[in-house]
Amino acid sequence: MPMNLYYAIKEGLEEVQEQYDVILIDCPPGLSFFSSTALIGSDFFVSPIIPEPLSLRGVELVHDRARELSRDTNCKVEFAGVIPNIVKHYRNTHRNIADQVYGERRNEFKPFLFWLPDNERLRALGEFEIDPERIKDGWAGGVDNKFYGVYPKYAVSWLLNNPSPETGLLSQARRVEGERYRLHERIDKLVEEFGKKVGILA
Repeated sequence: MPMNLYYAIKEGLEEVQEQYDVILIDCPPGLSFFSSTALIGSDFFVSPIIPEPLSLRGVELVHDRARELSRDTNCKVEFAGVIPNIVKHYRNTHRNIADQVYGERRNEFKPFLFWLPDNERLRALGEFEIDPERIKDGWAGGVDNKFYGVYPKYAVSWLLNNPSPETGLLSQARRVEGERYRLHERIDKLVEEFGKKVGILA
C-alpha cells in the first residue's frame, strides 16, 4: 500500500479539526488499513472490550500496531484506556477478566471506571431503522421523528442494579452511583471520564 495513503485521514482532519471539540473515528474490530490510517490521524485511541481473553489479546495487537506506526510514520497516538462493554457481571469469566483489568493489569489497560452492561435496550439504541410512516418531509424529518423519543422508547432511564462487592472489582462504580444506576446517567459519566482522560475537561 502506498505510504501516502496512510495519511489520508490525518490530512483530511487537519482541514476541519478547528471546527470541532472532539472528532471520533469508529473503527471496525480487527487490524486493517483503515484502522492504521485512523491511528495515524488520531491523538488518542480507546478500545471497547468484552471482558474475555480474546478481547484482551485484541488490545495487545492494536498496541503493537500503534508502536509499529510510531516507528515508521509520524504517528503520535496515545492509548486512553479500555471500556468494558457488554459486561455480564454474573458470569465467572467476565468477573475474573474484569478483576485482572481493574487489578494487577490496571496500568497496562487503563480501564474506564464506568463500564457498560449487557443490555438489550442499550444495543437497540445503535439500530438505525427508519419508520416509513414517520417520514413526512424527506429523510431528515424521518430521522428527527425516529430519535426524538429515545429515552421513553428504549427506557434507558430505568434503574439497573450495580453488582455487589462480592462479585469483584466490577462493583467499583458503586462508590459513585450507589447500589443502582440509570444507564443514561452512567453514559454521561463515561463521556465525562473520557473528556478528562484526553484533556478536554478539567
